[in-house]
Amino acid sequence: MPSSTPTRTARALRWAVAVVVGVLVSVPTPALAADTVGYTATVIADNTGHTGTPLEIGAAVDTAVDSHGNTYVSDAGRNRVFRIAPDGTRTVFAGTGEWGNAAAQPASTATAADLMQPMGIDVDARDDVYIAVMGHGRVVRVTPGGVLTVVAGNGTLGAPVAGDALSSPLWQPVEVAVHDGTVFVADQNAEQVLAVSDGRLDVVAGAGKTGGTSDLSRPATEVALGGAVGLAVTPGGVLDIVSKSHQRVYALQGGRLSVVAGNGDVGRIVVGPATRSPLYYPERITVDADGNLYLADAGNKAVDVIDADGTIRELDLRGLSLDEPTGVSTSGSDVLIADQRNHRVVRWSPSSPAVIDDPGVLRATWGAPSSFALSGQRTGSWALVGAVPDGLSLDGATGTLSWTPARAGTGTATVRTCAYQLRGCAARTLSLLADPTTPGAPSDVSATAGELSATVTWTPPARDGGSPVTGYVVEVLDGSGRSTGRTVRVGAVGTAVVDGLAPGRDHAFSVSAVNAQGAGPATTTTGTVRPRPSAAPTTAPTSAPTTAPTSAPTTAPTTAPTTAPTTAPTTTPVVRPTTAPTTAPTTAPATEPVVAPTTEPTTPPTGQPLPGPTSRPTTTPAATAAAPTPRSPTGPGARTPVTTAPAPAATPSDAPTPLPVPAAANAGTAPPTPGTTPGTAPGTAPGSPTSAPAVGAPPAPPPPGPRTTGPRERDGRAWGAPLDALLPDLPQALRDPARAVATVGVAMVRHAQYPAGVLLVAAVFLVLQHRIDRDDPKLALSPVVPDDRLAFDEATPARLPAEGGPT
Repeated sequence: MPSSTPTRTARALRWAVAVVVGVLVSVPTPALAADTVGYTATVIADNTGHTGTPLEIGAAVDTAVDSHGNTYVSDAGRNRVFRIAPDGTRTVFAGTGEWGNAAAQPASTATAADLMQPMGIDVDARDDVYIAVMGHGRVVRVTPGGVLTVVAGNGTLGAPVAGDALSSPLWQPVEVAVHDGTVFVADQNAEQVLAVSDGRLDVVAGAGKTGGTSDLSRPATEVALGGAVGLAVTPGGVLDIVSKSHQRVYALQGGRLSVVAGNGDVGRIVVGPATRSPLYYPERITVDADGNLYLADAGNKAVDVIDADGTIRELDLRGLSLDEPTGVSTSGSDVLIADQRNHRVVRWSPSSPAVIDDPGVLRATWGAPSSFALSGQRTGSWALVGAVPDGLSLDGATGTLSWTPARAGTGTATVRTCAYQLRGCAARTLSLLADPTTPGAPSDVSATAGELSATVTWTPPARDGGSPVTGYVVEVLDGSGRSTGRTVRVGAVGTAVVDGLAPGRDHAFSVSAVNAQGAGPATTTTGTVRPRPSAAPTTAPTSAPTTAPTSAPTTAPTTAPTTAPTTAPTTTPVVRPTTAPTTAPTTAPATEPVVAPTTEPTTPPTGQPLPGPTSRPTTTPAATAAAPTPRSPTGPGARTPVTTAPAPAATPSDAPTPLPVPAAANAGTAPPTPGTTPGTAPGTAPGSPTSAPAVGAPPAPPPPGPRTTGPRERDGRAWGAPLDALLPDLPQALRDPARAVATVGVAMVRHAQYPAGVLLVAAVFLVLQHRIDRDDPKLALSPVVPDDRLAFDEATPARLPAEGGPT
């Protein structure tokens, strides 16, 4: 006997399936939000008053609307395209009403061209109208001025061929859609969707009549598409395709197809998810600016809408019935329907759309957050559309507008709200005003100490307050951060130098930016700086002139002695018992100078010798010149002067020329010839320009090396050595005054550069020497030695120098 186990198992499975089905059926469908928008349906074009005229509508297939509100209607029964103005005026836009010859090139004037069964139409951004002429296998374009050109198709019916669009046949073009310069064509009999761009035709969807797969994961060109009759491009660039034979709406994106609406079954729609609802031979489709899809459901004699949430429902035409609607288009919130069998065009529009209240000018301060609550009637969701200013956002659920102005000035923004999802919408452009404010604080403020100054640098503020920064204010602070009351203003730069700061004190600085609204917050340096004191001069000041003054001529004597004196003077000059003259005679003496008798020729002056001429004669008197013959004394107490050989002249480049030696001290040297001033070079007239400094000439530079007086010596000392070498020979009573007088004289010579000062110093020393020699021979600068050959009395002791001794 056969076992009963399989029977029991089958019975249990049937009960399980029944339970599952019961559960699924008992689960309620989620409730949909009620469409509370009121609508109206209006007939804008029919045959009333046009029966029997060229404007009579035979079979309205499709509609399209341009930017001016003109509605275009393709009439496959009358072989024309009509244009209906906003005021309802109807005119023929294209076609003669005749079928014409498909192989013949259509006329360039649209109203003179034969159009056999114009079907789908669309309008581009330039208001050019594209028409799919099914009977001629072409797609044509007509400008607003009525000029017609062929876009695709060669006038023969057949499977499309990729390549030149004008060379390819088209089998049955029934729909056209334009987006960004690309013309999409639905070829129903070829079961393909084509794309024409820059004159080239390509297949973008559908495997054609040769077959294809139903696997939507495959490329769109490999999928069996069926009879494609409807096209629409969404705002996002997705191409929606209606397959009449498949009872579906596909979306083409990224080369793949996906289902948007329809489950493949034929029947009445079921309100709910669009992909679960049957369709009944759908025709054309359109999409509005909000992304809502409107489908001409010809078999169901309705227009279906697929809302943004994917729900499909039938438009409520308020009792107006449709009979096989085949075309549909949108204009704003309005939907234009081609009611084919009723020979009319119907406009459906919300009667109670949303309304947005006027909020006035929305005013805010630059950089400051502000919020505004928008209001209205029958408002649903809110959104910003078009260009959105920086810093502006909108809460879609509450309609609260938030704004933090990113720039000062005026602007606009457009908001939209809808009565039901994305239908029954209203939009309003809002006026915005952002007031500028003071700029932000600079950053990276630092200071560098300088000499009685500081250099302050900074980085401009990140925010200018909505108005350009025109300058900066630098405030000086003390070391504790308190203001000193001093500010420095500069332009729109990044640095400033603050002068006049006290050295040795700490300073800080704060910087604030300035624009048309004033100064913003300040930023202070993180630390302090201490300016340096003023630097010492690069060279120490000196009281001495930059060049040694000289009373000698600045140029060499114009003439130099050609030969040295060959013989000594025949007579010895006589010197009067007076001090040496303070100035040299300007004219030659008429008689020989008379030398008064003295005890002994004086020694060279102890003062610093005056500078001689800056250059010497080309030739000098011979050192071996004959000494003058001494004259016998002519009076009581007279004495014969001692003669010596002349000392070699010092080289100007090594040492300055010594002061002129008094005549009594220079006895034995060649006396001046008549007409020659003592102390001048032979051949130079006294008082001539070459014997005095040139007026206005710069002083000669001081010679290098120590100042010396020559090689003549006495008692181991150089005759004419510096004053300090002779001071020990003076008593203390005369030593300090002599030094003071010498110091003053030297200073006068160096600084005053007056010849009178030189002569004064020389006179003082001569007088001093004469008094010493006269009053106390023991203190004489030139020691005297008694001479046994001369009479000696107590009143005037006469002495001669020792033989071979210094003079």
